[in-house]
Order: sequence, then structure tokens, then C-alpha cells
Amino acid sequence: MEAGEQITCNLNAMQWKVLSDVDKLLSPFMLVQKALEGEKYVTISLIPFSIAKVRSGLQEAVRNGGGEGTDAFQSTAQKLLADFNTRWGTGDEGTVFRRDIIRGDRNREVGLQPNILLAAACDPRMKSLTFIPDMDKREIWDAVFELMVTRRLLLEAQQRKFAINNEIDEDSDQSDNDEQANQRQRLNEAGEHADIFVDLQQQHDILDAGALQRTTRDQIEDQLRIELRSYRQEPHLNMYADETRQAYNNPLEWWKTKQALYPNVALLAKRLLCIPATSAPAERLFSHAGLVLSKLRASLNPDNAQNLILLHDNWKLVEEYSGDW
Repeated sequence: MEAGEQITCNLNAMQWKVLSDVDKLLSPFMLVQKALEGEKYVTISLIPFSIAKVRSGLQEAVRNGGGEGTDAFQSTAQKLLADFNTRWGTGDEGTVFRRDIIRGDRNREVGLQPNILLAAACDPRMKSLTFIPDMDKREIWDAVFELMVTRRLLLEAQQRKFAINNEIDEDSDQSDNDEQANQRQRLNEAGEHADIFVDLQQQHDILDAGALQRTTRDQIEDQLRIELRSYRQEPHLNMYADETRQAYNNPLEWWKTKQALYPNVALLAKRLLCIPATSAPAERLFSHAGLVLSKLRASLNPDNAQNLILLHDNWKLVEEYSGDW
């Protein structure tokens, strides 16, 4: 436009170079924001790689500069990198995965929450964790394993409790009568010495129960360790659905076909991968609601308002399937 004399430019060549370099510097932020604001695909597991990618880009910009206009470019890159590291950490070995929350300036949480990193491990597209330092990678997989064991033991305990309660409900009357008869017979046979060995028997019961519990836990850990190892050896799911790279593969669909092979990892994946990366989907919903519930519709029935918002967000589905009606 400037060459065609349609506008008058007040910037010289050096200034245009600086703007061009800054545009390249900020472009990754825009791409990451767009990717993480999606609502029709899994986003939480994309966060660790996105953070690592932006950080490496800023570090490279600080090291290499931008050719001409290097001072302005590097100054901007250094400020961005310093603020980025304050918010998300430096990415150094042993600092990425932390079980405890660390607070920084203005009580702001620093780094990534553990669930975000665990979600990346449970995503078949991201499970290599090549963008995570080795020490943190080992800790992430250890945390995944611990969660699997905890959930499995809890499930086993609930199942045992349920079975015991059912057995008690079915046989309570008969067992009470039998126990009372047996107790009277034992007391008659033991006589006045019946209380001598009560403490010993209680100690034996505790030891036996503990041994059984340890045996059960060891067996469960062995099973889960094999399951987790097999999942990690699975081929990675391609990031994109096709060669056009217009859509991502859905890891939840992958888990739908693999949950029979890795049921405990699948359960953890379903609980983690459903978490949205940002609040953008919810904010969009409020924006849509604001368009529907205007001041001209202040008396709109709540049910009608809900239906209108639902149709507004899903009208493409209505058009897609309306031919089947």
C-alpha cells in the first residue's frame, strides 16, 4: 500500500524490522491461546508442551537476537522471558513437577499444577513427555502409578464392604442365633479361664489382617505396574486427525477402544482429560447468554431462556441432523 502511494508511512525501515521481529516473537502466544481455548477437543494435556514451546522460543530469541534492531528485539524478549519464568517456572531439571503448590508474586501460583502434567501423561498423543526434564518425567510417572494404586485399593475396599454388608443383611438373623449358641458352648467348655487368651487372639487377628492387606496391595501394585508399563509402550496417537492438520485426534476416543486393556489408566485418563485448559468455553457461554437475555427480553421464562441458549450453541447440530427428522 505504501509502494502504491495509497498511504503515507511514518516508520523507517529499521522500525518496520523491529515490528516484524516482535510479531514473530508474539505469534507463538497467539497460537497457544487459540489452541487452549478450544471447547470441542481435549485441551488440558496440551498445556505442558505449549509452555515448553513458548519458553524455548523466547530463550532462542534472547540468545540470537533479531538481526538488525537487535537491542530493541532482545530487550523485549528478555522482559517477556523474565515474566514468563516468574509465572510458569524456568523449566529446569527438578522444577517442573511439584506436588506442593508454590506461590509467587501477589500469591499467584507458580508453574504447572500436578494434574496438568498427569493429564499429559495419560494422553496417548503426549505420553512421551519429551518436553519434560528426565527427573520430572520420572516423578510424573511415579505420581500416576501412586494414583492408580490408591484408586484401586479404594475400589477394592468399597467392594469388600459392599459384599460384607450384603452377607450380613442376608444372614443376620441366622448368624446371630448360631453365634449365641456357639458362644454359650465355648464359655461352658472354657469355664473361668476363658478371658486369658483374648488379648493374644486379638493380636493374631490384627497380624493376619495386616499380612493379608500387604499381600493384596503387593499383588495390586504388580498388576498396575505391568499395566502402566504396557500403556507406555503403546504407539503414540497422531496429533492430527488427517494430513490437512485442521483437526486434532481425540484421546478419549482412543481410550474408548483401549480401556479394556488398561482399565485403571483409562479411569484416571477420563477424570483428567475432561478438564478444560482455560475458562474460555464458560466465558463464551456467558457471552451467548448476554446476547439472548437482552433488556428487551427481561421477562423471558427461565426454561425458554435455557432452551434458546442451548439452540444458539448447538444450531449446527440441528442443521446437520434436521434431514433425518
